[in-house]
Amino acid sequence: MKKINFTFLGSSRFSLIVLEALERAGFLPTLIITAPDQKKDRGQKVHSTLVKDWAEARKIPVETPLTLKNNSEIAEKLAAVSTADGTKPQVFVTASYGKIIPKNILDIPKHGTLNVHPSLLPKFRGPSPLETSILELGTEKNVDKNLPRGADQNPVTPTGVTIMLTDEDIDHGPIVAQIEVPIDGWPPVPPYTEQLETILARAGGNLLAEILPKWIAGEIKPKPQKHSEATFTKKFEKADGLVDLSDDAAMNLRKIRALHRSPGTYFFVKKSDEKIAASGGENNIRIRIKSADIKNGELMLDKIVPEGKKEMTFKDFWRGFR
Repeated sequence: MKKINFTFLGSSRFSLIVLEALERAGFLPTLIITAPDQKKDRGQKVHSTLVKDWAEARKIPVETPLTLKNNSEIAEKLAAVSTADGTKPQVFVTASYGKIIPKNILDIPKHGTLNVHPSLLPKFRGPSPLETSILELGTEKNVDKNLPRGADQNPVTPTGVTIMLTDEDIDHGPIVAQIEVPIDGWPPVPPYTEQLETILARAGGNLLAEILPKWIAGEIKPKPQKHSEATFTKKFEKADGLVDLSDDAAMNLRKIRALHRSPGTYFFVKKSDEKIAASGGENNIRIRIKSADIKNGELMLDKIVPEGKKEMTFKDFWRGFR
């Protein structure tokens, strides 16, 4: 297999899983761009990204610019990266980088910049395709109204992964490759965000490894997205995580599993009469939900974290509370 000189831009767990899939297929980037180290946790310890740790373990050069906009220094470095035989960058690959990439950088490699996106574009553009997939897929909102109920064809919009040619707009570029990825048990039971992330990142990395040589050889022609069918996701805030336990059980389970990583889901209990509260307050306890399931059509809370306490089962909490 002929070596491909590519730079990888990514920062998250999704990025890492894509890199691991590329490595298994025999592709390693010549340079990696990732987010700067950050202070995290109560101790404010400095942590590097998973991608940086992965790169350093393989002695791959890493750059951690605060921004790529108006950054002539990083642009020059990206343009100058070459392999031992003098090959210049042929393509850039991005996967959950989390920062705006300006046109002067997107256009550096001869074959452009490819992005691995965890949805079937133009569905679920934006910052939260994984969470929104779990929240919405399998619901009436995504049923194809042209298909009769009970048809052999599944009327529920599937999920999957897209490789697109990146342009200046968010998740807007033409599609290079796309694949549907069925999730075991879903619908009706949704995965947690990390589970969906792992499945789609692996599928995306494998798909990228498959098409990368063909893309470089000019054997793939990108197809424009159907922009009129685009849907957009949002960044979820803490308030989005409030769960009304009187709501539909399936809807609540999707919410718990979609948002449990960030921003997290929770409900309140009144101290005075041991009843579920609609909101916070001086006499109410916030209960963070860590895991849940459905049994016989009812939402079953499993692991929770009561305000000021350690993680425990909901049964133990309720027994002690009462």
